[in-house]
Amino acid sequence: MLSIGSELDEYDIAQQVRLERQAHKGSFLLLEGAGDIDKLEPFIQQKNCSIINCYGRGNAVGAIELLYDEGFEGAVAIVDADFDRLVGEVEVHEGLVYTAGHDLDMDFVNSTAFDIFILEQSSVEKLNNLGGVGAIREKLHLAIKPLSVTRYINVVGIINFKLSDVFIECCCIEGHAKPERIVAAIFNGKAPDTSRDEMLINLIERHSRQSFDYNQLTNGHDFIRLLGMFMQSQIAEWLPYFCTEKNIMAEICRRMSDDYFCKLAIFRNIREWELESGKYNIFRADLN
Repeated sequence: MLSIGSELDEYDIAQQVRLERQAHKGSFLLLEGAGDIDKLEPFIQQKNCSIINCYGRGNAVGAIELLYDEGFEGAVAIVDADFDRLVGEVEVHEGLVYTAGHDLDMDFVNSTAFDIFILEQSSVEKLNNLGGVGAIREKLHLAIKPLSVTRYINVVGIINFKLSDVFIECCCIEGHAKPERIVAAIFNGKAPDTSRDEMLINLIERHSRQSFDYNQLTNGHDFIRLLGMFMQSQIAEWLPYFCTEKNIMAEICRRMSDDYFCKLAIFRNIREWELESGKYNIFRADLN
């Protein structure tokens, strides 16, 4: 069954903001979805800022463009950078604030809140064996890289497949994404084709040898889901049923203090937007 959000487009979102303006004289923060709202809501100035669920990045970007074209004031969107920086196609717009990493999940992963989470869950011995929190991040990025690269070459048009149903858990052998598993997941349920499969495997392997900025390459969903696998053995001894993406992200968010949040680039960029607007506020006034 389709959700209501799947039926909405940027025109619907822009109209929602216009209608709310009749009663709300403060600011509007447009976000991609419920997950981003959950992460940012504790830091929002609730009384003066209305949060809008745009049900997707395209809707958020499109609605901001429509509103700014008509001179609407007080609206800003925080959106995932996705692969835009790697592709070199970041759209500069005064009403758009991009995540520093691939997405908001990765901004949280790169925060002190993530460090605290790992330090609390792992033993000193395991942390030392893995080389510390920074080494754990690097290890996960490398383990995911073949799948991240597959998503990247799909976005830039080198290949063209539906990858939304390809999950890291299906692509791993001993905690590392493998091209042959990725290809099997892409063509799951389809007739075997050895030539086709080998061609795609070689393509993934070739691009995986290239250097990338991992913070721009790795998406948060893949990272957190693989972290869940690592939490069962290498980092801690969590039970499998607790190692879900939702639970792990909630644990990281629970450790995101005001001080840690204020160190994020999105906080600084929104503060700059607030200053330029002159009268609209997004984040709580006590944050600095």
